[in-house]
Amino acid sequence: MRQITVLAPVRPTRAPQDARQGAPDAYWDLALPLLREDGSLPWQNVRNMERRALREVDIVREAWQPEHAALVQDFLRRKPFEPGTVQIFNRLEAYVGCHPDVQLWAARHKRDNSLQALAVGDYASLTTAFYMFAFRRQGAVPGCADALLAGLVSEAEARGHMRFCLGLGIDPGIRFFKGKWHARPALPCLETGWNTRADNQGSGWFSRLRRLLGGEEAA
Repeated sequence: MRQITVLAPVRPTRAPQDARQGAPDAYWDLALPLLREDGSLPWQNVRNMERRALREVDIVREAWQPEHAALVQDFLRRKPFEPGTVQIFNRLEAYVGCHPDVQLWAARHKRDNSLQALAVGDYASLTTAFYMFAFRRQGAVPGCADALLAGLVSEAEARGHMRFCLGLGIDPGIRFFKGKWHARPALPCLETGWNTRADNQGSGWFSRLRRLLGGEEAA
């Protein structure tokens, strides 16, 4: 193992002093239920965005298709991402198909059925639903993200979930979107990473054992 990365609410106590540390973040949560008795959202501004989108798109659940993969690849071409993130995005088809409680929701234009946006929700947990991934095409119908999230939240409430986790804040735009939905930072998240020693001269238990056994060849 050459590199260790830890995601935790706090910095690990055993991390070396020169460990790399990312900016503090947090997972944002919605308390459920939040929909009104008629199934509508409780906030006028978000309701308006959802209604704006629903005039032009249908929100549907569907299985993974080449269109979804193409939308993800277009998103990757438009923004720079770390290799680990790219690897995760390239394996979304396997994730979406791994369990019936992982659902893909799509926003499709009523005129030509074109894919405007998609979102993935995970409902496998007993009490918490998760907003995992979301992608939009350039020039997508305004309000698609709100309409998709409203569908995911409605599904979570129908299943009896008590919380809806919207993921990390990441950047100001994403935090603004989640704040618009009245989500709140609930669980701190700190990324800490460091490189391990590549030779057998370290002070760890395995390093001492390898030296006692006569080096790498004996081990």
